[in-house]
Amino acid sequence: MRLVVQGLSKFRAEIVKQPNSTVEASPLPGADTKSGQPRDRKAAARSVQLALANKILAVAVEERLSVGHHLKEQQFAEILGVSRTPVRAALRLLADRKIVAAIPNRGYRLLKDGRELLGTTLDVPPLIDEQAYLDILRDRLSGELPATVNQVMLTKRYAIGRGSLRPVLNRLADEGLITRKGQNWLFLPSLDSESSLRASYDLRITLEPAGILLDSFRMDRGLLRQLKDRHSLIIEQSQHEVVPGRDLFMLDSQFHETIAEASGNPFFLQAVQQQNKMRRLFEYQGYSNSTRIREWCGEHLRVIEALERADHAAAAEILRDHLMRASATAMAQSRQNRSIS
Repeated sequence: MRLVVQGLSKFRAEIVKQPNSTVEASPLPGADTKSGQPRDRKAAARSVQLALANKILAVAVEERLSVGHHLKEQQFAEILGVSRTPVRAALRLLADRKIVAAIPNRGYRLLKDGRELLGTTLDVPPLIDEQAYLDILRDRLSGELPATVNQVMLTKRYAIGRGSLRPVLNRLADEGLITRKGQNWLFLPSLDSESSLRASYDLRITLEPAGILLDSFRMDRGLLRQLKDRHSLIIEQSQHEVVPGRDLFMLDSQFHETIAEASGNPFFLQAVQQQNKMRRLFEYQGYSNSTRIREWCGEHLRVIEALERADHAAAAEILRDHLMRASATAMAQSRQNRSIS
């Protein structure tokens, strides 16, 4: 089985396999400061297993794995940078939910197509200091935090213990926002200035609609239906509850990358993936307006509906208008962030 090698998989690999991930080794929140043992081992272990199960689902979606695909523990252990034991536990959780089935002495097989799993996640109970996580994002966006930080600096600044800070840093690393560099943590390149943000949108406004107009453009209708259903669900969900910024960013990224991949030109996809990686930090705090969330989901849906009609010219024009509106919103958000700081 070949996993996480090209195209969308390259983007997912950076999310699920950070080079210095400490998912297994790091103490979990709730640890006793003297013994270093968590007060509730079962809850902590289950949270890790749920997180790994979601990463397995993400690989299945990005790789377009088919029903019956053989999921091998060792391969996922290598992809996720952990041992086989937590992977086995994560696969059992997926089996409990009838997403995979156990094959005696051979591992597991998928019961659902990767496309069916688009947007499917298992709820993970929070085990980190959410406020510290949000404060770090906010201060990096405002320029108050430098590109390179260390645990001593962060514990003092946010009045948080090392045991509580470590999972926060692990989450930021899992989300592709920072990486370990010796004793320090380095924020990865992002759109942290108004000029870089404008340049990014100028590129996307020029590039993404053009991909739809290429002769090589081919869109999978089954995948379009999955995207359509997921956007409709988010619109409904946002009317009743706060949708996590990470979920919204991933859906937004999948939409734009799916269209770029359909262009048939790998360089279009690489360019969109690169922009998504760089805008991740900024976008995470840009999804607080539920009205705007429903608006951009609606704009995505209009692109999808035009593609379903095979009206590529209309789809390209709708996508261009969507990106121009997103650009204006992002510029306003950037100015607001800096004025607050």
